[in-house]
Amino acid sequence: MEQPWCNGKIGSMGLSYAAHTQLAMACLNPPGLQMVLDSGGFANAYQWDPSGGF
Repeated sequence: MEQPWCNGKIGSMGLSYAAHTQLAMACLNPPGLQMVLDSGGFANAYQWDPSGGF
């Protein structure tokens, strides 16, 4: 969707869970995406396992 106030360059940011959704979106290489600020996500989703509790 085009907006008169947008030049087509898009940036996104996310903290915690939203940080991971930003990285997932970036993997799709959407047109116009220029920057992703990933803040506060864990480093490796395969090694992080909360099943034993906190």
